[in-house]
Amino acid sequence: MAARQLIAASLHASGIARTVAREKTVQNPQLRDDLQADMEELLYRKIMQSEAGGFDLTLALNTSSTAWARQLLRTARSSLLRNIHVRTGARLDLIDPVPDKDRFAETPPPISHTAFHSASVGGAGDPAEAGETFTDAADWLRSKQRHLRDSSKLSASAASIMHGYRVPAVTRPPLPERKRLKAMLDSNPELAHRSVSAMRALIESEPYPFTVDEGLLALWDNYSFDQMDAIASAPPKVAQVLVDAAVSDRARPSRNVLRLFGASVRALGTGKGWARLAAETCETFIALEFEAYSSFDTTGSEYRDERLAGRRITVLKSPEVFARVLAHPGQRLGMTENDIYEQLDRLITTMTEFDVKAPAA
Repeated sequence: MAARQLIAASLHASGIARTVAREKTVQNPQLRDDLQADMEELLYRKIMQSEAGGFDLTLALNTSSTAWARQLLRTARSSLLRNIHVRTGARLDLIDPVPDKDRFAETPPPISHTAFHSASVGGAGDPAEAGETFTDAADWLRSKQRHLRDSSKLSASAASIMHGYRVPAVTRPPLPERKRLKAMLDSNPELAHRSVSAMRALIESEPYPFTVDEGLLALWDNYSFDQMDAIASAPPKVAQVLVDAAVSDRARPSRNVLRLFGASVRALGTGKGWARLAAETCETFIALEFEAYSSFDTTGSEYRDERLAGRRITVLKSPEVFARVLAHPGQRLGMTENDIYEQLDRLITTMTEFDVKAPAA
């Protein structure tokens, strides 16, 4: 085993994988780097493999191990390139369903908040396994296209990205901050990718050429450095989808879900007037978090304007509603406004997550 490790170290130091990766038709710099990394991994694995198919130590006594390595890598090059294209293609497939904003001339397209707060946050691990993860996520997303629209489709896209890159949801700010940040991002979508790159540079104490709003930087508070690095290194649209999901309205739940939500909140309190207050609380939370009307709604513009106006009024009344909930002696939603909000969010998330299920691991 020690001899195999010495041979592996010697071949790695020789740069043979780098040389073979840059031969012939490989022109794209990122593709060359990916190919070199895969070649180095294959070379090490084959050298350390003592059973059939691995490096024969007796070969090193009679011929050049460098020649063997060069032949191995050249033979495997086409297969490795094909695997890389599958992986990178899957990465791009995760961000394809972003809707055409030209169809929403008067109102920005609603983009749902992802329901997958508990997505895996592990490392990338084995390259082959990571490639399979992206492929699984992309296949799952394609299977959802016929069943989702607009905001729910983007929710699925964000969930797929979280699964593929193994990162958590971007921090979701309160409504006033979401509106402020969304206005900035709608005018300059590049800010999403700049924000994660700037946050990464800040942690590394490195200079960054752009000034980025503090609110945008705070979106990445849930991320480790490795997770920020993964998203900063990805195509910019990956960060854009994740951030859009965090600062935009969530897809409006179905009537059945809204009825179930109301019943669940009513069950968390007792006493005179609680049923009415529970209904107001549900209406308030839905107004703060979700679209005023569903993207499946086919009613006229006057009805939609009415729903938007009603939502604005409900949002303005939200502090007073939460204050009455806190003062109600029989409620079990929480001891603070933040407790109540988090409890309501947990309830609605468990009821809506089936609309956009996480990809299979």
